[in-house]
Amino acid sequence: MTVISLTSALPADFNHRVFLIYIAAFLTLLILGLGYMLYKGKYIYLGLILAAPILILLLTQPKLAVGQFVLALFYSRLMLAGQPWLFADISGFILIAAALLDLSSDSKLPDKLPRLSMNFIFLLIVIFIAGIFSYQPEAAISPFGRITLVFLYFLAMYRLSGKVSVAWSLNLFFWISVIHSFIAVLPFLASGGTLRSYGTAPVEMPMLALVVATAKYIWAEKGKAWIYLAGMALIFLALLSAQFRSQIILGVAMSLLVVLFSRRRAGLELDKISNQSDSVISEKLMQVRKRPLHLLAVFLLMLVLAIMLNPQLFSSLAERFGNLATARPSGSILARFLLWKQAWTLFIANPIIGFGPGLFMQIQSIDTAARLDFHYWFVRGLSAHNLFLHYLAEAGILGGMALLAMMFNQWRLSLKSWLNSALNDNLEVSAILLGMSVTILITTLTEGSWLWGQSSIIFAFFTSLVVRNYNNIVHSKNS
Repeated sequence: MTVISLTSALPADFNHRVFLIYIAAFLTLLILGLGYMLYKGKYIYLGLILAAPILILLLTQPKLAVGQFVLALFYSRLMLAGQPWLFADISGFILIAAALLDLSSDSKLPDKLPRLSMNFIFLLIVIFIAGIFSYQPEAAISPFGRITLVFLYFLAMYRLSGKVSVAWSLNLFFWISVIHSFIAVLPFLASGGTLRSYGTAPVEMPMLALVVATAKYIWAEKGKAWIYLAGMALIFLALLSAQFRSQIILGVAMSLLVVLFSRRRAGLELDKISNQSDSVISEKLMQVRKRPLHLLAVFLLMLVLAIMLNPQLFSSLAERFGNLATARPSGSILARFLLWKQAWTLFIANPIIGFGPGLFMQIQSIDTAARLDFHYWFVRGLSAHNLFLHYLAEAGILGGMALLAMMFNQWRLSLKSWLNSALNDNLEVSAILLGMSVTILITTLTEGSWLWGQSSIIFAFFTSLVVRNYNNIVHSKNS
C-alpha cells in the first residue's frame, strides 16, 4: 500500500517558507480573535469555535465517539430545565453522526439490520397503534420519540463497536464506574453514613457496575485480579451509599449469579482439558474456581473493618432493610404496591391496547377513580415503577408482549454467546454481557425503566454490545 504525504503531493517549486508565514499569520489572527471574544464576553461563539476541532475528532475517530458516549452515561441531567433532552442525548447525537459518517465512507453497506432491530420496530408499531386509539393520542409522541432515539443509539453503537471492540467499551465502562463510585462515596463517608449519596449517574448505575466488576475480577489475569477486586469493593460501597434496597439486593444477587455460572464454566472447561498439558489455561481456570472464596473473604474483612472503625456507618441502611420485615409496609414500598395495583387496574380496564402511551403520569387527572393521594409524586412525570406493568397499562397486552419479546431476546443472544464461546473468545466479555442481560430482564419485571430517560440510553449501550458480541462469536465459529 502506497502512502502519499502532504509534502510529496505539493509542486516541486513550492515555496515552503511562504507557506509557513501564512500559517503563522493565520494562527496569530486566530489567537487574537479568540482573545477579543474572551475580552468582550462572547463565550457562546468562543465555545463554538473551540468545540469545532473537538467535534471533528469525535466524528472521525470511533474510539473517541464511543468513549464520549460511555462517559455521558454517568451524567444524568437535563440539558435544559423543563425539556425532555438529557445531556447524554447530545452525546448520543454525536454517536449517531459518527456512525453515519463511518457508514457513508464504507464501500459495502450492511445487507441487513442487526438482531433486536425487529423488536424495536415491533414496539414502535404497537405504541403507534395504541396511541391512535388512546384518550390523548398526542401523549404518545413522547414515548414514540424516545424509543426511536434508543433504536438509533442502538444502531450507532452497534456500528461503532465493530470498530473499537466490545472488550474496550466494557473496560472503559468499568473504569469510569470506579471513578464515579469514588466521587459518590465521599459524601457518604464524610457524613458518617447519614447522607444518601447518588453521585451524578442514574441510580441503577452502581448495581450494573457491580455486575460488570464481578465478571472482570473473576476472569481477570492473575497479576491484575487485585486491581479489579479493589474497584469492585469501591463500587459495592457506592451501591451501599445510595441505600436503594432493591438495587442492593439485585446487584448482589446478579453478581452472585455471575460468580456461579463462571465457576461452573471453569469446571467444565477443566474437565475438557484434563488430558492435555496446557498448564497456563489450567491455572487460569483454577483461579476462576478459587476466586469466589477470595471474594467472600475480602468482603467479610471489609464488613469487620467498617464495624470496628465506625459501628454507625451502616446503621441507617440497616434500619431501611429492617423496614422490609414489617407487616405494614410504608414509604416507597407502599407507594410501589399502590402504583403496581393502579397499573394492573388500568390494564384490566383496557386489556388490548391499554390506557394510552404516555398517559400513566396523568392518571389522576384522566381517571377519576385513581386514588394515589400523597404517593402521586412518585408517578408524576415518571412511571408505574415497573416496566412490564407500565406497558400493560399504557399499551395493553400487545405492549406487554412486545416488551417481553425484546427483553427475552437480548437475554437469549447473550446466553447463546456464553454457551458458544471458546476459551480463546474472551469469556470475560461474554460473562459480563450475560450478567447484564439477566439483570435487565429481571429488573424489567420489578422496577426497571429501560425504555425512557437515561436508563434507555444505558439499555441501548449494553444491548448493542450483546448483539455485536454474538455476531463476533458466530463469525469466529463459522470461520
